[in-house]
Amino acid sequence: ELTDGILDQLAKFERAKTAERSRRGKLRKAREGKIIAIHTPNYGFRYNEARDGYEVDELKMALIHRIFRMVGVEGMTLNAVARRLEAEGIPAPRGGGTWNRPTLRKFVLSDVYLRHSYEEVTKIVTGEVAATLDPSAHYGISWYGKQRHTTFREIRVKDGKKTYPRVRKSVDAPREEWIGVPVPDPGIPPEWVLAAS
Repeated sequence: ELTDGILDQLAKFERAKTAERSRRGKLRKAREGKIIAIHTPNYGFRYNEARDGYEVDELKMALIHRIFRMVGVEGMTLNAVARRLEAEGIPAPRGGGTWNRPTLRKFVLSDVYLRHSYEEVTKIVTGEVAATLDPSAHYGISWYGKQRHTTFREIRVKDGKKTYPRVRKSVDAPREEWIGVPVPDPGIPPEWVLAAS
């Protein structure tokens, strides 16, 4: 008869194997130039029907344009932008009326909004992916694998009781491990994006 300890070890091994398979599948998908769908796409985009690529969400992208113009052209601080958007009653990405600096900072530093020429993109993606792109078009880049995540169980003792919560730890991955996935042209002048970042 198998003891609970052995069953626990087998279950743990199975979970690790499943996680590794899932990780490899996502890596392969990213190398094929496909977006890995998470809960929500980058603001200004929506998932295509297959949920493996982006389409531009014109309404939200117009707001991203405006944010880049305020920061990159008008020289507004992120706090001033947040206050203006709140004053105008524009809902924040996760709903609610409060815009925070980290969200705006994430926007202005994201390569997904920086327009790249086809030639620039071919230096980032594989030949197979480049062959599927329009040489006369421009693209943003969504990076996959910028961080490595590990999940483990931690032992915590509270009021004499042991608990084993899951803890997720993230570390930045080396630049050479990132995989660039082309996304549709966000249409923002690159000089605004560069001035804002």
